[in-house]
Amino acid sequence: MGKGDRILDIGCGSGAVLREICNCYECTGVEISADLATETRKLGVEVIVGDFFNIDFKERRFDGITMVSLLEHLPNPVESLQKCYDLIEDNGVLLLKTVNHEGLNRRILGSRWSGYRPPDHMVYFGPDNLKIILYKIGFSRVITRSGIFNDSFYCEARK
Repeated sequence: MGKGDRILDIGCGSGAVLREICNCYECTGVEISADLATETRKLGVEVIVGDFFNIDFKERRFDGITMVSLLEHLPNPVESLQKCYDLIEDNGVLLLKTVNHEGLNRRILGSRWSGYRPPDHMVYFGPDNLKIILYKIGFSRVITRSGIFNDSFYCEARK
């Protein structure tokens, strides 16, 4: 990733990720909440209001896409990941964070695990099954990271 690359932050909320990177990259956010989008626009970045899956980006492509704590909320996660792949330029990257259903805390706590938050959390992944999905979609390199007691994991998928 280089200065000026185009970044799309899906589920940008009030702009936590964009605040950190908007001085280095050409940033666009997607946010379903109009109120949060208004807050994020104060950073001077474009924010599209709506459901990511239903937005027509036309011919726009991005060098990187971030999706932080969003995948578990989506009713169509695999299709959304496919859309990310389609929107990423060759050699681009998808960075995401999601709850870790394979994590030690979930195995120890069982049904008392904090990651179980229906109806807010609709789907659950672990590093292993997410890697399989991302490779099937077409990503060429997938790296996941998680701390042993971390309830979330991080993923970097390269196109």
